[in-house]
Amino acid sequence: MKPLVFAFSLLTIVAASTKATEAVKLDFDYDSFWKRIQSSEDETKALQLEPILLPRLKEEERDLFKELLHFTEELKDSQSALKLLETSITQESSAVLYYFAANLYTVEDNIPKAVECYLETLERHPTFAQAIKNVSVILAQSGYHREAIPFLSRAIELGVNDSQTWGLLGFCQVNVNENTAAEKSYRNAIIYDSTVRDWKLGLARSLLASQKYNEAISILQEILIDTPDDDIVLSVQADAYIALDRPNDAAGNYALIHRLGKANAQYLVQLGSIYLFNDLNEMGTQTIIESLAMPDSLAFSDYSGIVDNLILRGSFDNATKLISSLRKHKESDSNESLLAKFEVKIALGKGEFENLVP
Repeated sequence: MKPLVFAFSLLTIVAASTKATEAVKLDFDYDSFWKRIQSSEDETKALQLEPILLPRLKEEERDLFKELLHFTEELKDSQSALKLLETSITQESSAVLYYFAANLYTVEDNIPKAVECYLETLERHPTFAQAIKNVSVILAQSGYHREAIPFLSRAIELGVNDSQTWGLLGFCQVNVNENTAAEKSYRNAIIYDSTVRDWKLGLARSLLASQKYNEAISILQEILIDTPDDDIVLSVQADAYIALDRPNDAAGNYALIHRLGKANAQYLVQLGSIYLFNDLNEMGTQTIIESLAMPDSLAFSDYSGIVDNLILRGSFDNATKLISSLRKHKESDSNESLLAKFEVKIALGKGEFENLVP
């Protein structure tokens, strides 16, 4: 009997699994799982058997499988198919049925059950590359990056050499700070498909983490040629400029993000601080004041340090403007005490001693 190939694509798995991502809790001993898989492979090698990459349906499961296909392909009724499987599947069932169940659970957003059935599939058929890849996608998108890495690596070993698998492996590696490995994985992903923006952005981030700033800037510039208004790429490139002590280049990126209407408070404070560094005190102060009105404005201590810097520079009027804005947006008794001290410094700096008399 020929191996069966199913109509469930990886894109279906990805689309469904994104709905149940970060809140998913998967309780499973992955170390124990891989030890059992290794034991199974050792037994296969000892018997000198060729590993079969696709599982086979048992003869007694053929009628059940036809009924499942009737529900999923003709009636488009995955829930009825799943109910039928749940009442029919046993510990003696083949990897094919567990794989079918895993796909259906994924479509129905029951991610823990999907993972459980994929692992049951692999217990029965450790070289089923598509099952390995599917469970790795779910693990990665559920935040289990470290657990997904051996699955992705195993899929590649079994011949799943494509852009998506290498790119997802790089994504998981960079999220657990395996930056050298991530760099290699992202480069392989780009070899297979150089049009995917996320792989280039991931490569740039792994290069940044390895302090290869100039190369990261070049990679990001490639992306910006095609999408010059990509605020995420612009911000990552700005980080690289800052690391290379090129604040003015970073300011150009932050200013563009600002013009695009996509700047957050952190960007505006960084942009304003660079303006101040270049003695553009009024422009810098206005940019920083603008950030105070944003919902993600920084902590009071970040702004108070800027006030102190303006006073030291002798930019008293701008310091006063920032103090006034802080009173409006960061009002509290403890903050007021420090702001009052700043006003005393300003009065002393301007020689307005009469303002110090109660």
